[in-house]
Amino acid sequence: TTSGIQSSYSGTLTKKSSSFMRPKQEAYRFYFLPIHVKISSSGIYTFLCESGIDTYGCLYNEPFHPSSPSSKLIVTDDESGSKQNFKLVANLTTTESLILVVTTHNARQTGPFKVTVYGPEKAILTPYVTIPLTTTSTSTTTSTSTITSVTKLGVGGSAGKNGSNIQWEGNNWAMSCNFPGNDMFNVQIRGEDCGGRCAQTSNCTHFTWTTYLGGTCWLKSGAVSKNDATESSDLSMVCGLMEVSSSVLWIENNWAMSCDFPGNDMFNVQSRGEDCGGRCAQTSNCTHFTWTTYLGGTCWLKSGAVSKNDAIETSDLSMVCGVV
Repeated sequence: TTSGIQSSYSGTLTKKSSSFMRPKQEAYRFYFLPIHVKISSSGIYTFLCESGIDTYGCLYNEPFHPSSPSSKLIVTDDESGSKQNFKLVANLTTTESLILVVTTHNARQTGPFKVTVYGPEKAILTPYVTIPLTTTSTSTTTSTSTITSVTKLGVGGSAGKNGSNIQWEGNNWAMSCNFPGNDMFNVQIRGEDCGGRCAQTSNCTHFTWTTYLGGTCWLKSGAVSKNDATESSDLSMVCGLMEVSSSVLWIENNWAMSCDFPGNDMFNVQSRGEDCGGRCAQTSNCTHFTWTTYLGGTCWLKSGAVSKNDAIETSDLSMVCGVV
C-alpha cells in the first residue's frame, strides 16, 4: 500500500487538449496535460493515477517543452499502478521545480483522470499550460512576425482577443486570426496551399498560416469551432478549419448520448446521469455539461457560449452531453 501525506489533482484529456510525441513514440498523436508540482520537503514521492483510460505518466524538471519530450525527463511509467494506470516513484529535492505530464499509452485516447501524490509533505499541484505566443522581430531591413510555443505556469488562456469580430471567408477561413495551440507540425508553403495541406493530412482539423520563414503552415489537431479562433494584429495571418460533419443525435433538443463538450470545465460533482442537466441549470454561469461513469458517475459542469455543433462524438456509449 502507498502511504504518506496526500494531495490530488483531477483533469480531463479531450480532443481539444494539446498533443505531443511522448517518449518512446514517433508520432504527435498523444494528448497530454501538464501539471506543475511544488514540494516543500525532500524525499520519496509517489504519483498514482486513477482513470478509466490507459494512462502514461512522465515527470520532468522544469521547463517542459512538448517539442522536446526527452529533454529534462526524470522518469516515465506506463502501468505500474492499477487498471493500466501509471505509478511514478521518485526521490525529489526541494531545489527541483517539477512538471508531471499526464498522457496515454495509446494515441488519441481521451477521458478524465485523477492523480494522487503521496509524500513526506503535501505537494502543491497547479496547471502548467502551453500557450502560443506571438512575437515580433525587427531589423534594419526586415520585419518578421513569428509564432513560437512557450510554456507558462498558471491558468490557460489564448493569445489575442476573442474572435467575435473575425470575418470568415467561404465559411471556413479568415484573415488576421489564429487558432492557438494543438500544433501537430509545420511546413513551409504558400498561404493558399495551407488549407489543402491540412485536408490531406491525417487528423488535421484546423490550421494557421504566417509569413514566418517566407510562409509557414501550422497544422493542428483536435476538435475546434470558429469561437476558438483569436484575432491577430498581423494582417497577413490566416486561420481556417476543416468542415466536420457531426452525427450526434439530440434528444428532446438539449441532450445526447455518446458525446462530449471538450474543455471549459467549471468543476465536477459525483451525481447520477439524469441529475446532471438539472445541476447545471441550478449553477450560476453553467451553460452546458458532460456526464461520464467516472468514479461511479461524474457531472462536469461547463461555462461559456456553445452550440450543439461544438459537441463531439465519443466511443463511450454511456457518456452524455447537453446544453441548458
